[in-house]
Amino acid sequence: MLQIRRHVLHWFDVEAACNSLAGALPPSLKAVCPIGRGGLVPAAIVSYALRIPVLGLLPLEPPPIGFRDLGNRLLIIDDIVDTGQTLRDIRGAYRGAVYAAPYVKPKGRVWCDYWAEEVPQDVWICFPWGSDDEINR
Repeated sequence: MLQIRRHVLHWFDVEAACNSLAGALPPSLKAVCPIGRGGLVPAAIVSYALRIPVLGLLPLEPPPIGFRDLGNRLLIIDDIVDTGQTLRDIRGAYRGAVYAAPYVKPKGRVWCDYWAEEVPQDVWICFPWGSDDEINR
């Protein structure tokens, strides 16, 4: 049986990773759109750091015209990219967008353009906004 290790993050950990991520992103970005629900907090922190607006939760299909028009000036962000399945699912609808997360795992790296920290595949990240059940599993 595969033993999953847990890593409990605190708010200052997430803020530091998001600010590090913001510093690595291209200056051409004009807006950020979070993948809900996990991407909400990273989107807010990155939007403040870059002084760009948050457009609201990412609509999966079809993308609104304003989103499509942003192309590579749109940042799509999530809290973590585990396997990349979520980003893989939306890449076709949001061609040219920039994809980022403060945390990425090895299987998800290929789908994510920017990240701040890589964590091992067998580590379960417990975010500060997660439930106690998540932390105590």
